[in-house]
Order: sequence, then structure tokens, then C-alpha cells
Amino acid sequence: MIFKTFTYLYILRFAWSKVVEPNFALYHLIKNNGFHREFEWFLESTFIDEPTNNFSKCEYVLQIVIPTGMFVNPDEIADLNRKKMINAFLDGFVDIEAPEYEAKEHTIYIFLNGSKIRSTTVMLPFHLRYHRATFGGGFAEININKPSLLVYCPSGMLTFFENNPIVEGVCDLKGQTKCAWWNITYKAFFEDAQILVPVGNLDHFPFVAIVSLILGCLGCIYVLSVLSSRK
Repeated sequence: MIFKTFTYLYILRFAWSKVVEPNFALYHLIKNNGFHREFEWFLESTFIDEPTNNFSKCEYVLQIVIPTGMFVNPDEIADLNRKKMINAFLDGFVDIEAPEYEAKEHTIYIFLNGSKIRSTTVMLPFHLRYHRATFGGGFAEININKPSLLVYCPSGMLTFFENNPIVEGVCDLKGQTKCAWWNITYKAFFEDAQILVPVGNLDHFPFVAIVSLILGCLGCIYVLSVLSSRK
């Protein structure tokens, strides 16, 4: 009798895991050209048995690390938050005027609506930084890692996320406290992104310097000649 009971419970637990275990898929697109671009992510999740799962009650966050070669404008994020076009917190100081070689990484947390986690689209504008000129010119590479998908579920709720690694991140849009989140796996239908940024050619520096000096001298001579003719 005891053996049958344990067998039944094991089968029930196995069946339950098959019913409600979620799967996540993330699609990624970079829109526009030039120095002002936009990320677009489409997150899709599958809950096999809709009436019994509680995953919509969990909190979900996309965590994106912004490398030094680009930046997210804090004022732009604040405006998007105000218009309720995004729910995001920018962690770290962002100097929008700094070139790539003086800038620092920063992290943005985009909070997702749990009730819409089955299918949701996120858009994030970003901007490229000036890169130091090199001999030969060409392009500099900016490598962008895949975002992390973080989740937090209410205590006591049955979850399949507990075996995932735990990371620390901001708790909410205020960003004043840190919480423990599960860093869950997802199916990424894209590779780590790479953006090419044009850089100046130092091979042209002597020519440009000489031309600039000549033009400056000619301009000074012209101004002095005009001033002297009016006396």
C-alpha cells in the first residue's frame, strides 16, 4: 500500500511538471542605421496548461549590460517611463558626452508585465559613442551580449525556477534596494550582436593639420586686412 502511494505521488509530480513547466523564447532585432538605433525584443513563453499555472504572478525582468561603445540616454528612459511605453531602471552613471575610451558600462533593467509574459515586445533606443581614430581608419566593433531573463516568484508558490542560478538585481523601478532573482534559461533565436562604428583615419592627420593651419592663417590675414582698411 505504501509503495503504491509513493508511486502515485511520483507519477503525479512528474505529470504536474510536464503540465506547467514554462518555456521561453527570445527574438532580437536592431533597427535603424547610424549612431541612433533601437533594440527590439520579442519574448514568447509557453505554459502548456493555462488554468493551473501561476507563472503570470511572477515578476520578470530583462537585464541588459550596455558596453562602453554605446549608451542609453537617462532622459530618454525617464520620458519613456513617464509615457508608460517602458518600465525600466538605469543602473549606473551615464555620461552621454563621453567617448568610448572614457565611458563605463551601465546596466538597464526592463520590468515586464507578468500577465502579458506569454507574448510581449520590448523596444529600447540606444546611441553609439565616438571611438578613437586609428591608423588606417575603418570600423570599430561593439559586442553586445544576450540579455539575461530574471524572474522572481512569490514565496510558497510552486515553481520550476529554483534550479536556476541566483543573481542580484534591483527590486523595482526605484532601484534603491537589491533582490535575489533567478537567472532563467531561454531559447535565443539570435547570436550575440555586433555593431560596426566608423572611426577616423590617422593616416590623414598630417594633411588635415597642414590644411587647417593654412586656412586658419588665411582667415586671420583676411580679418586683419578688413580691420586695417576701415581705419
